[in-house]
Amino acid sequence: MNTYLRVYYSCFPLRKWISKTNDNAWITTGIRTSCKYIRELYLLCKNSKNFLIKNYYKLYCKILSNVIQEAKKYYFSKQIENSKNKIKTTWDITRLLIGIKTKNEDIHQLNINGNVNYNFQTIPDLFNNYFISIMGKNHSAVNKNNNFADYLCLTSYKPFPNTKYQYTSTKEIEKIISSLK
Repeated sequence: MNTYLRVYYSCFPLRKWISKTNDNAWITTGIRTSCKYIRELYLLCKNSKNFLIKNYYKLYCKILSNVIQEAKKYYFSKQIENSKNKIKTTWDITRLLIGIKTKNEDIHQLNINGNVNYNFQTIPDLFNNYFISIMGKNHSAVNKNNNFADYLCLTSYKPFPNTKYQYTSTKEIEKIISSLK
């Protein structure tokens, strides 16, 4: 038995099957059935020289492609119709159809002249200082105060109310944005 199993497993090795998940929720059972039938028609058409079978195959391909296109339109329009944020859903569908995968482009570190900063609370201040230094070449008021909010107060005719800034996390911002309609 041991010899038999050794020979059997050497001739028929076990392989892992990775099933592809089909994200095409718009595919109905009717479309699946039609796709199976069109494969059979293709094989019949390939081996046959009958002109009627080839014309029937071409006509069936056109009809099936129109049905698939309408099924996609119906599915995606229902998704947009049922969503709370229609613009975001529309862009998500567009990215899906084009094949663009969303990337997480959060800034976790900032490298300035070889100094790497990981503190998410000071990174905005570094950006502000950079833009102030750019504007500071033309505006002396920014150089004196080194604060962009004070510069805005100087350029405005109406005074700004005092604002106290608090640090927020990305989750808080995402929560606020998702609550907006």
